[in-house]
Amino acid sequence: MTNTRDAFIYREIYNRLRSGILTGQMKSGERLPSTRTLAARIGVSRNSVLAAMDQLTSEGFLESRAGSGTFVSESLTRLTPTTSRLAGKLSRRGKLIETTAVSRQRLATGFVPFTPGLPDLNRLPMAQFGRILSRQTRLLSPEAFSYGQAGGWQPLREAVALYLRMARGVVCDTDQVLIVSGSQACLDLCARVLFDPGDTIGTEDPGYLGARGAFLSAGLRIAPLQVDEDGLVVSQLRRQRGIRGIYVTPSHQFPLGVTMSLARRLELVQLAERQNLWIIEDDYDSEYRFHGKPLSALQGLDRTGRVIYTGTFSKVLFPGLRIGYIVVPRNAVAAFAQCHALAARHAPILEQAALAEFMKSGGFYRHVRQMRSLYKERQSILVDESRKLKGLIDVSPCEAGMQLVGWLTKSTRDGGKLLSAKAAQIGLDLAPVSDYALKPQDRTGFLLGYSGFGSAEIKRGMGLLERVLKDNR
Repeated sequence: MTNTRDAFIYREIYNRLRSGILTGQMKSGERLPSTRTLAARIGVSRNSVLAAMDQLTSEGFLESRAGSGTFVSESLTRLTPTTSRLAGKLSRRGKLIETTAVSRQRLATGFVPFTPGLPDLNRLPMAQFGRILSRQTRLLSPEAFSYGQAGGWQPLREAVALYLRMARGVVCDTDQVLIVSGSQACLDLCARVLFDPGDTIGTEDPGYLGARGAFLSAGLRIAPLQVDEDGLVVSQLRRQRGIRGIYVTPSHQFPLGVTMSLARRLELVQLAERQNLWIIEDDYDSEYRFHGKPLSALQGLDRTGRVIYTGTFSKVLFPGLRIGYIVVPRNAVAAFAQCHALAARHAPILEQAALAEFMKSGGFYRHVRQMRSLYKERQSILVDESRKLKGLIDVSPCEAGMQLVGWLTKSTRDGGKLLSAKAAQIGLDLAPVSDYALKPQDRTGFLLGYSGFGSAEIKRGMGLLERVLKDNR
């Protein structure tokens, strides 16, 4: 058996010879040294050289001539040496995508306080989920591992539809639920199916960078919309012209954490009907509401098929699962399913099957309840610790979510960017609210994620934050 070192040497020889041929350093028809000579020259075993040259011969880069040796293939006479001048050019959209932010640039590395939106990965029910995965591997028929439906695994669509009807007041049947690879896939589908390049979509400001990135990369224009303590200020839409759709996070606005009032929700749905607008409802963090029942989803108030509802399992389970869902009006199901089929075909079947069983067994609901209780406790710890920093930063509790906003008592001109950089140097992740905004903000605030950190880490993080803020005075 070839050991790891021999495999590495073989691959290195193969890569160097192949590169020499492709770049024109080795000409068509050029004779190579014998394998013994080449092996002695570079100080490796002859077997490694033989393996590399055999592979290159089978691929057509080299050709062996009986009694004469091994040569660079004559068929490569027309090969043009690679130069940067001849490199392929990106399309206008490709260049736009290249420069469009999907998420903020983190300055701190690793899992450090106060990274926002991070679930407690140590509390995941991985043993139970692993057993379910193993069981599904044995139970699924061979046909299940072939290409599946673009809409997703039917049992999971059924489980999600039931959950949304019961927990979120979403009005839907199973056929309206499509399973996709996370919330970003939901937003990309909406951008491509609902709008044309050049259309304008209104987004909350500050707001979710992933949504803005999906819309910008599809060639849409962004109209930033104000958010106050009751959520999106709907009245400002009456002064806007040319908007084709609205993106909102009504249950727990990102990043400010406010909940959109029922009056605003009704106003938005009615305005969308009058002005013929699409509404994309991102039900961000709706599972983690600590006081009372959450308001029903916007989608449940819609009677004209204008609201697209999106959600994900990234926060309630773990981001690496990469499973999200989108609920679309009946007349748009075929278009969304076809667009998803063209882009990704479908999300991984095995994980979908395991998640469906996890939901039907009750494990999903138990985990959500446990995490809701845990995150409520951690939010209280964060608020209590912040009182020690009175006069430097104000941190108020929130009814839901996985992070709070800490507002500096004295704003900075740069929106907190310099403080964020200083915090990163001592192992603290401070995400400025200004990173998520298009318009200048009146106050300087930072997102303080607490869900992924235990009591000791939260207290340590607040101690580091105190150092950063006091040094800045």
